[in-house]
Amino acid sequence: MKSVDDKTLEQLESEVWAEPDFGSHLVTTCHQLRKKRLGDFDIEDIRIMLGQSIGAKYLLSRAIEILRENPSQRAISLKVTC
Repeated sequence: MKSVDDKTLEQLESEVWAEPDFGSHLVTTCHQLRKKRLGDFDIEDIRIMLGQSIGAKYLLSRAIEILRENPSQRAISLKVTC
């Protein structure tokens, strides 16, 4: 996981989103988080992005790691749909 800590989701996915055209707090936050280094993500950042199915390929393992280290962290709640 350390190899992605210094990268953003934009860098990892090789995709830069256009500025949001919908001004909700959630949309704006998701756009900002795509520009944030993964190593700087906190639990709330991970929860928001996973809740929107954004960056799960990179964030799900980080969420599991956090929960293993501290199972009392309830801020991450995942709904997995198959």
